[in-house]
Amino acid sequence: MSLRDLKEENRIVIWPSYFFSPTRSKGRRLAKIPYKIKTEELVSTLRELGLDPIIIENKKYPRDRKINFLIAVKKIKSKNYTLKIIYKALLKTSQANSNREN
Repeated sequence: MSLRDLKEENRIVIWPSYFFSPTRSKGRRLAKIPYKIKTEELVSTLRELGLDPIIIENKKYPRDRKINFLIAVKKIKSKNYTLKIIYKALLKTSQANSNREN
């Protein structure tokens, strides 16, 4: 499956660097999440939001060559809007995790 096929299916590419990277120059698009998230947490959050994630291996993010996969999700309105929804959901899960630890 190529990235062009994803566009035809009305999907957008979510690189994990948008959330994992320590700096914006390395690819982070949103504010820092106060705890480290794992790929499994990200994918489970995407499933809970109903975005039907597809993980595509062997694709490298240009700014951070350590990331070796991408996630394709359903497009809601725009890519920025979709990223904000994911970010808010990740913050809620981080708050729930911190409440469980206390």
